[in-house]
Amino acid sequence: MPDTTVAVIGGGVVGAAVLFTLAHRGIAATLLEADTGLAYGASGTNSGVLHTGFDAKPGELETALILRAARVRDPVLDALGVPVLRCGAELAPSTDAERATVAGLAENARRNGVPVHVRAEGGALVVPGESITDPVAYTLALADAAVRAGAAVLTDARVEGIDQDADGLTLHLAEGEQLTCSVAINGSGFGDAASSACVYGCSGRSNSSLVSATSTSEPRYITPTRSEMYLTTARLWAMNR
Repeated sequence: MPDTTVAVIGGGVVGAAVLFTLAHRGIAATLLEADTGLAYGASGTNSGVLHTGFDAKPGELETALILRAARVRDPVLDALGVPVLRCGAELAPSTDAERATVAGLAENARRNGVPVHVRAEGGALVVPGESITDPVAYTLALADAAVRAGAAVLTDARVEGIDQDADGLTLHLAEGEQLTCSVAINGSGFGDAASSACVYGCSGRSNSSLVSATSTSEPRYITPTRSEMYLTTARLWAMNR
């Protein structure tokens, strides 16, 4: 009998969302995070923009997903109690070239069905639907809701190897611990989704130990661009008022 049906590797927003979905479908699931807490990587160091898709390329799969997310996310955020600053966005041009860019973005938004308008004075593109959230709070809220639905979250649980046998998978953790499961879903970010029948890539930051443990061909890595974000007291107040 495995310790859990599904092991979710990685405690960023992807791992937490997968755990949330599994738990609310009645599937026994355990999340394993190598760090001391969740959302310490790219999931916690981004701008937190809730994008409308006004500038996404029309017709692309990514654009379709962005537009769908914009339609369905508000009830989820409200149910989880995640703070949202509904501030809108404004792109103010200062040159003829920038004004041409604004015109192109306005047309792009129209094709995607995203409401925008251009100010008569100054020519700024206004996108009322753009919002900002706290990405750490969102990740933690997903994980907390999953735990309330019966899932488990383990931190300081780095996966250093995976074995497969007739009974399922054995995940070898740091400090010599083990966890058995039927399925492992990698939300920590090695990029070779086709290389293993037992671990499925969910993208994110690269994890070379998982690649070496599961790959049978040359791995591909997905490395997101990362920036330093500072959350000030004033912003916290604005987001929670």
